[in-house]
Amino acid sequence: MRVHDAPRASSVMLVGSKTKLAPLKPLSIPRLELNAAVLLSRWMSRIFLLLNTHIDIVDMCAWTDSLIVLSWLTVPHDTFKQYVSNRVHQVRALLPSCQCHHVSSGMNPADCKSRGLMPSELPHHQLYWQGTAFLRDPPQEWGSDIARLPIAELSEVKSMSPAVCLAAPTVEWFTRVSSYDALIRVVACVRRFIDIFRRRPAERSNALTRAELDGATRVVIAASQRVTFPTLISDLRKLHRLASKPLAWLCPFVDSEGIIRVGGRLRHSELPYDCRHPILLAKGSYLALLVCRHWHKITGHSGPRVMTFLIHRQYWIVSLRSVVHSVISQCTRCVRLRASIPTPVMVDLPESWVSQCRPFSCVGVDYAGPIPIRENKLRKSRTYKAYIAVFVCMSVKAVHLELVSDLSTPAFLAAFDRFVARRGLPTTVYSDCGTNFVGADRQLRQLINSILNHFLVT
Repeated sequence: MRVHDAPRASSVMLVGSKTKLAPLKPLSIPRLELNAAVLLSRWMSRIFLLLNTHIDIVDMCAWTDSLIVLSWLTVPHDTFKQYVSNRVHQVRALLPSCQCHHVSSGMNPADCKSRGLMPSELPHHQLYWQGTAFLRDPPQEWGSDIARLPIAELSEVKSMSPAVCLAAPTVEWFTRVSSYDALIRVVACVRRFIDIFRRRPAERSNALTRAELDGATRVVIAASQRVTFPTLISDLRKLHRLASKPLAWLCPFVDSEGIIRVGGRLRHSELPYDCRHPILLAKGSYLALLVCRHWHKITGHSGPRVMTFLIHRQYWIVSLRSVVHSVISQCTRCVRLRASIPTPVMVDLPESWVSQCRPFSCVGVDYAGPIPIRENKLRKSRTYKAYIAVFVCMSVKAVHLELVSDLSTPAFLAAFDRFVARRGLPTTVYSDCGTNFVGADRQLRQLINSILNHFLVT
């Protein structure tokens, strides 16, 4: 900040400084210098807003040691590429009335930060704290500025083509619309607005009429056919009939409104004109996709046969089956309804189930019941609960039943003894974690351990 103390005396002091590291992405030196100019413009605009309410700021000036950046700031920003154009426009928007000048690198205070200073040099560094020496002189004596570079010598300039060539469109202009009804209604509203703007007399209501919707449909169809059949219309108007092209068997012709229709042998029938001569649409046309989606939704997500019948009443789409199949396969609701429940992969059967062995050598045991049992047939006989121990052979699925008086461990061991006496000792017994089964397992293990210890001692 330069403060006027007297007509020939002034003092210069540092108000603020800001520094930023270069990005990791490699940039050219002019682009880095331009980023520094953007940082300077943001910092100066912030200082101006903070000090303008307390100090009367007469003028603002900025200096840079990059002649390329200084030349960029004096040329319209739309001349350059997007990266440079955005930053030049940002500098001018932040500092519209600031004067930009050139300063040599040796007199630039910004180099004190970018090149670095020792801590012992910083407190007494006059260039950093008070700026260059010519700032204390009147602005008229600061010297003439350096000449700017011409546009031809600047980098980042857009390549301008010498001539403008109008080519036929390669993509339909309504590809961003996802609904056939919305497309027709929007086009009809735009056509109504154009007619009102041109003051064409017509009786209009608040709602769109059938004539307006039909006119919008013809406009959309013509735009689609100009993209998908760019040369077919001119060939039909010259030759009146195709001879050797793939669409010749359809006998296409151009009607009075410039729309390509399919010929045929139904000219004298009483069907509507659209049914006798449907409108021709290409397989890759976006309008054909919208038509198929429209009828798929209208018919409640019907199959290909219903859609084909309804579409052929107005349109003839080349390779209609493939278009309909793609619409149905991309429909989220249809895919969800056709989804089949996946069958999980079954694990391998246990070895005891598939190994050849004698019956009841590997068994599984569980309880069934309870069942009420009476002591005798007297009138006041006591009724108590009993259970059935079910022993199932794991290999042949044979079943052995034993009556058990209660759920205790001794009752199960008694039933197990009767089973062993009848069927033989099994090699493996499977059960759940019932308390009677756990207790029986514990008692049997204790019995085996005591027998083993007895033999070892003897």
